[in-house]
Order: sequence, then structure tokens, then C-alpha cells
Amino acid sequence: MWTGSRDSGVKEPASSPLRLFSLNALDASNASLYLGVIPMKRPSFFDAVSHLALPQHGLVTIAQAERVGRSAEEVLDLVAKGAVVEIADGVVRVPSDSPPIPLIELWAAWLQLSPAQTASERVSGGGQPDAVVSHVSAAAVYNLGVLDADIHRFTVSREMYTGRDDVQFYPAPLSRRQWSLVDGLPVLKPIHMIVQLHESRIDSTYVGDMIREGLYFRMFQRPELVRLLGAIDERFSGEHVVQELLDVSAGGFR
Repeated sequence: MWTGSRDSGVKEPASSPLRLFSLNALDASNASLYLGVIPMKRPSFFDAVSHLALPQHGLVTIAQAERVGRSAEEVLDLVAKGAVVEIADGVVRVPSDSPPIPLIELWAAWLQLSPAQTASERVSGGGQPDAVVSHVSAAAVYNLGVLDADIHRFTVSREMYTGRDDVQFYPAPLSRRQWSLVDGLPVLKPIHMIVQLHESRIDSTYVGDMIREGLYFRMFQRPELVRLLGAIDERFSGEHVVQELLDVSAGGFR
């Protein structure tokens, strides 16, 4: 039996599903089943952020997680449950088969400076990154000397602010030759780090120890260090400065 209107010119059977059901009245899951669509399962938090955390030694920021559709509330809930470990404010470490890296707090402090960007995004392009690990923090990366790196120090290309008392900035331009990537982290090269420390009036004994160790492990060449240190103060030759620093170092070196 047909019940269509004479004027419409379109007729539909009385038992038509279009009259019996209204998709607007169905919930999303029933509508999907009715239309023959299998609902997609939402990936877990760990699946969603794995591509972010892997090159960052298991670290991911809340801002990075939000870029892939995960909320800050979800991250904090996982922290409360012990599913992820909070390394610094807004930075967590996801479970991994690998042990935490030795300088994970330095990594977390660096990620905090531009939390929405990934590590690879911040060092791409060939120019100076917004923040390069430097001074004593760089010495800790290279395991040079014995100074405590209790403050995270960065040479920065633009003005930065942090509410942390254990982070310090040094605005200065850097060429691409002055820094390198160490396990994905931009770090001032040893020879330029030593020049920084000498200019900062760090105790000559500690600087001399770093020079001695750097020369021993062939991290740089003495003539280049002589040239760089000689350019700081024209009153003294670079060779004089280098040798004086080596003479006061713990081990001595000639």
C-alpha cells in the first residue's frame, strides 16, 4: 500500500525505514551500526604520543600532547595514577624499555622553554635554536670537569622567561659552527664552552681541568683554543692564557 502524496510525485512504502526511524533520534553508536559503519577505537594516550616521546628520550610536554588531541586533564590523571612520571612542570616521561637518560632534568628544562614545539622542530632550519645548552650545563653533557651543574644554563637567541630559580639565560648570537646536537639536544661545542667559562671568570683551576681533559680526549685542538682565547684580551697571547690555565689545573699539562 502506497501512502505518498498525489502532489509530490514521490511515493514511499508505509514500511519504509525512513518513516520508522529518525537518525536524529538515534545515538551515535546505533547510527553507526544502522549505517553499517564500524566505530573507530580511539588510540591510547601512549600510542598517540609515542612518535613525540621517542626522539625526546621518552619525554613529552602537555602542550605537545594537546597537539595530538590529548587533554592536560588526561595527562595529569595519568601522573596521579603513576602511569607516567612528571619530570618537571608540564613535562612527563612515558614508560620505556630504556632507562632514563642521566641528564633528564636538563632535557625537561629545555623542553619547558618552548613546550608546544618538538625538539626536532626547534633545531631544524639551520639557524640558531632558541636555546642552546651552555656554560657548566654543557660541561655536564660532555662530562668535563667537576663543577656542579645544579643550575640549567642556556645561551638564547631571544628574550626568554621562566619562573624557575634553577634556570639561567645568556643572550648571545651563535653561529652554526659553535653548537652541535648531542643525542638530539643542542649543546655548545666544548671549545666554545671553555671560552664562555673563562670569560665568566670561573675559577681557573676548573677551566684548566676542562682544557686538559678536552685535549686528552681530542674534543678540540690546542691551536684553535689558543686563537679563541687570544682574541679575548689583547694584553695576553692565547698561548700564554692556555698554558697558564693548564699550569694551575689539578693534573698539570704541557
